[in-house]
Amino acid sequence: MNITNSVNSQVQVILDQPPPFQFKTEDLWKVTLVNPGNAEQVYLYGTVESSSVLLLEAKTGMFNMPSGIKRVTASELSPVDVTKYSDEVDRTLTKTGSFQTGVYSICVHVFSASTNVELGSTCANFEILNISEPELIFPSDGEVVRELQPTFNWLPPTPSPGNNSLSYEIIIKEILERQTGISAMSSNQNYFSKKNIMANVFQYPLAAFKLISGNKYAWMVRTYINNTLYNESEVYEFSYQSPFKDVGEINDSLRSSISSSKINDYNEIEEFENTIKNDIRIKQKESTFANNSVKINFFRKNIPVLEYSSETKPFEFKYDLNSEFKLLNKTPVGSDLNHNILNVEFIPRFIFFGLPVSLNLYFDNQQDELKQNINSFAFLFDLETWKDKLKEDALNKSKEKMGSLLKIINNFKTIGLGEIYPNYSKYSLNGTKLTGADFEFNPGIFYFAISGLKNLDAIEKQSFRRYLAAGRTGVGSKDGSHFHLTFLKAWDKENSISDYGNITPKENIVMGTSGKIRLFNDMLEIGGEIYGSIFTRDITAQDLVIEDFPSILNNLISPKISTQFDYLYEAGVKFKNSESGTKIELSLKSIGPGYVSLGSPGLRNDLSSIKFLLNQTFLNKLIQGEITVEKEQNNIANLNRTTSKILKMGFSLKLNFKNIPYIILNYKPFFSSNNDAADSIKLESNANIFTLMTGINGATEFYNNSASFMVNFQNSNTKDGSNDFSILTLLFNDNLTFLKSPFSIGGSLSFTNKSGIIKSTSFALDMYGVYTISDAWSNTFGLTFSEERKLNNKKSLYFISNLTLEDLFKFGFSIEQSFYRESVFEYGNSDDLFLKLNFSRSF
Repeated sequence: MNITNSVNSQVQVILDQPPPFQFKTEDLWKVTLVNPGNAEQVYLYGTVESSSVLLLEAKTGMFNMPSGIKRVTASELSPVDVTKYSDEVDRTLTKTGSFQTGVYSICVHVFSASTNVELGSTCANFEILNISEPELIFPSDGEVVRELQPTFNWLPPTPSPGNNSLSYEIIIKEILERQTGISAMSSNQNYFSKKNIMANVFQYPLAAFKLISGNKYAWMVRTYINNTLYNESEVYEFSYQSPFKDVGEINDSLRSSISSSKINDYNEIEEFENTIKNDIRIKQKESTFANNSVKINFFRKNIPVLEYSSETKPFEFKYDLNSEFKLLNKTPVGSDLNHNILNVEFIPRFIFFGLPVSLNLYFDNQQDELKQNINSFAFLFDLETWKDKLKEDALNKSKEKMGSLLKIINNFKTIGLGEIYPNYSKYSLNGTKLTGADFEFNPGIFYFAISGLKNLDAIEKQSFRRYLAAGRTGVGSKDGSHFHLTFLKAWDKENSISDYGNITPKENIVMGTSGKIRLFNDMLEIGGEIYGSIFTRDITAQDLVIEDFPSILNNLISPKISTQFDYLYEAGVKFKNSESGTKIELSLKSIGPGYVSLGSPGLRNDLSSIKFLLNQTFLNKLIQGEITVEKEQNNIANLNRTTSKILKMGFSLKLNFKNIPYIILNYKPFFSSNNDAADSIKLESNANIFTLMTGINGATEFYNNSASFMVNFQNSNTKDGSNDFSILTLLFNDNLTFLKSPFSIGGSLSFTNKSGIIKSTSFALDMYGVYTISDAWSNTFGLTFSEERKLNNKKSLYFISNLTLEDLFKFGFSIEQSFYRESVFEYGNSDDLFLKLNFSRSF
């Protein structure tokens, strides 16, 4: 950026430097005036030019310029009158508040209000880049990950930043208690993070703190241009399942999930791992592995499932208490975790005439004053459990009053107080934590929902106190045929912090409608939604003069120079036939570059896509196949000189024949390109993800033996070959349980080969033995050896003991000592000790 000041100026004009490669309209007025003369009434006049062509000019209101140094405030400059000399500029400014990618000359002049004589000016050349967020492709959202060292893969942002340096940062956080991935990102310590990643692929390092089987994690990628943060991806969630796992349990889960595929469920449109993740997660809660062996995990409960006695009592009290303590001898590589970690979850449950009301209290000592609140309090009604109980009583007793009570209660779909996570839709309110209330009411055909209120805590230089209120109303239930109107408003309290740092207080309004109709006995579903967004990037910016601004919106929001407007829509049709086992879906969507919902942060925008899905089962669901094709392109508002296109495909085949190994095969190719005329930055790349899983359980009179085998292959190729890579992982597991002995043994062997920008060969071996006493006390001892040839190796010894007394408590103890050594320095040698205590009691 070059800045020049008028040599003959009486008044010096100093324009603040915005973030690199970015310039918003409000940045035009972030100036400081140095007046060596007398005080005078003045106004500012600004221009934006490209290649000596005037694109925009703007004039502020009059204000007093005293003698000396004057930092101009937004209130003094309001209102600002803006004139745009191009429909293209008008469109991009309205939607995003910025300009197309390019170099612009921006000037600010000071004029005397009484004489219109120029008193001073400054001009600067700014380079603006509009590039997309990176798109996460593996693990996909909701995926179950099974590799010891998972590979994280994403599509690079487009278009290329040219001669500027592009790098990435990956952030992984554990999802605690009832959190969503979005909430975990703003509240929790980094489980692992790494900056200065030059390629769009990263393998979880052997030196890092291990991922815990049965736990959920959130991950995202940030983009840096010339080492300056530019943008960040969406937040995806994944569940981790250690390859050193009870093989028989996993085989049963996978086989069962194939046969029970819900062809009738419209919401089940994701890949196979999404289909089975809940099944597996439930089993993992009951028996998961700390590292390579069995342990009990009692710490991921939401609302407990209640067991009723045969007679409904007027009042009952029950509770669940879960606690966990972890001790680490040092902070893990790439992590911000404490050395001592304690979390306690206490769930008292009050049952009034069968109505379960629970308090969910969660405490974690990892709370950080620079992050959002990690601890939570929630007041929850388990309405579905009560409805089931009322239906049972109504059938058994046939009392009229019970039928009336059921009718009343059935009108409520959701009641929650305290820490809540309302979900309206992916594009309006989704995954955001609120402290307040969430109600959903559906009497007859009428539908009403309301949620709020506090969204973010005030943290100096990090965030303003934010409030969010949302509501929906209309006819029909959310899951059935319906027509709903949605309104959301989020706003920051500008005085909630004293030091803004680099952040600004924001305001956001989202309005829209969604509809769905089901026909022919629910075989055909047609639906869609459309939302408009008004987003103010800085509510302290100058007022904007808009002649045609709707008066009804003036009561909700005051347009500023930093206000942007945009919209999105999605429409689709779904067909399913239960008898033939056929499911077909077709959808299209368009998300404008300026569409923002603070109720669904991180949403990818500036894209349009069309998607097709075909799912077919054969032989009573013993065979299931699925094909997906999605074509996507960005730059729908012409913010860039080029347009990028991405073709995503998916092929899945699952076989589940009795007495032979099941087979699960997934293949996902990705193809991306752009239409840039310059060959040096023209994009042509492809990526492939292939997974094969198979396994079988065998039993005799004396033992049970379970074996599984998995192949995972990922690669990426670019036009210039600079970031090409491929990773092949082979994994074999076997578990042998002796039926007439308290002993069982197991082991796993994995092999990984990496080529391209990263070259290495590695293998991992795990062996363990389990001794169980009376099915109540299990003790496991094992060892693991992992080596990345000529680079590093890691040896681990572990012991795990679990004691379960059903009527009293459940107690777990585990300890692991690992020794990590490097031949080529990257993270440094490390000896790590990890100790963990679990205690759980239910009454």
